[in-house]
Amino acid sequence: CTTKLTARVPLDTDIFIPNIFTPNGDGLNDEFFIRNLPINVNANLVINDRWGKQVYASKNYQNMWNGDDVADGVYFYRLVVGSSKPLTGWVEIL
Repeated sequence: CTTKLTARVPLDTDIFIPNIFTPNGDGLNDEFFIRNLPINVNANLVINDRWGKQVYASKNYQNMWNGDDVADGVYFYRLVVGSSKPLTGWVEIL
C-alpha cells in the first residue's frame, strides 16, 4: 500500500538582510549574505561605521563582504537594488 502526497510551498522572493554575521573562518555566516539579491540587477551597497565613515562600498554587490578587517561592532548599511527605494539598517559583526 502506498500513498502519494503533493504539497505546494510558496517561494519566498523577498530580499532578506541579516543583522549579524560572524567572519571567523569557520565556513558559517562568514560573509554579509543578502538572501534573494537579484543577480541581473545592480545592487549598490554602502557600509558605514557608527561615526559615519565608509568602510565598504560596492556598485554591484555579490554577497562577498567579509568584514575586511574591521573591528567587531555595529555598522550601518544602505542598499539600493536597481531603481527601487533604498533599504537601510544595521548589521553587527561578531
